[in-house]
Amino acid sequence: MGKSRVALEVSRRVAEAGWLPVAYVALSEITDPAVVAASVNGAFGVPDSWRERPVAEVARNIGGSPVLVVIDGV
Repeated sequence: MGKSRVALEVSRRVAEAGWLPVAYVALSEITDPAVVAASVNGAFGVPDSWRERPVAEVARNIGGSPVLVVIDGV
């Protein structure tokens, strides 16, 4: 079992148990580093129209309450 599989299983169990909201980002699917922040926002469900300042949106989404963020494929 690989690291990605363990991370996915843990995040699935956390989400099912309702312990924390979970945001999953698959970096292996991203070819342009400039879209990493937008991809993280997408994991939070932030609409494209709100993504004028993607890094600020990431901070706003992560900073307000506990959340498990799984960034895979680094």
